[in-house]
Amino acid sequence: MKRTIIDWIVYYIARRVALLLFYFGFRGKFYNWRKIPRKGRVIIVCNHQSNLDPPFVGSATWRPVGFMAKESLFHGFLGWFFRALNSFPVNREKPIGGIKEALRRLKNDECVALFPEGARSFDGELQDFLPGLILLAQKTKSPIVPAAIEGAFDAMPRQEHGKMHFFKKVAIRYSDPIPVETVMSLSPDELMTLVRQRVVENLNELRKLPAFKNTKKQIEE
Repeated sequence: MKRTIIDWIVYYIARRVALLLFYFGFRGKFYNWRKIPRKGRVIIVCNHQSNLDPPFVGSATWRPVGFMAKESLFHGFLGWFFRALNSFPVNREKPIGGIKEALRRLKNDECVALFPEGARSFDGELQDFLPGLILLAQKTKSPIVPAAIEGAFDAMPRQEHGKMHFFKKVAIRYSDPIPVETVMSLSPDELMTLVRQRVVENLNELRKLPAFKNTKKQIEE
């Protein structure tokens, strides 16, 4: 669907609001945000701790970032708003429509962010990855930027249904893109292992920070 000037205005206002919330509401800090390519197709892959993840992960770059969101959100005014935010619907029971839209966007040299755990964590710890991101990356020959977010679960736990705990520390770390040559040369299992390993490395680096190191365990792979 073609985006209008109103959609772009809403997106960039929302990005500004997300940045203000990130920096001042949660003492946020980005690490290595310049690792996100400024142009060309790319997939950002991140762990999923809370509903704060998409706006915070995407706000690190000025280029528009597309996100999958559950289909039930795309009705009426709320549906228009989520589309203006560059999101697109996915039915978790029949995800083919969402996958096709992600493929279309990547082939159009856009940036798409994925949370391969498929759902928010119940305890803030990393869950198993679903294989869809590998299909998208290899089908479209897209580089992958692994990322990790820490603190978002404490800031907005899934069990508390939207309640936010302000001034909790939230941090996001990005790492070097996995180049197309590597994406295409590895088997799906090997690529999945590599992507997860890079996400874990980012998460462990964040957990060394003073705000997290006394409360968060390092992840062993």
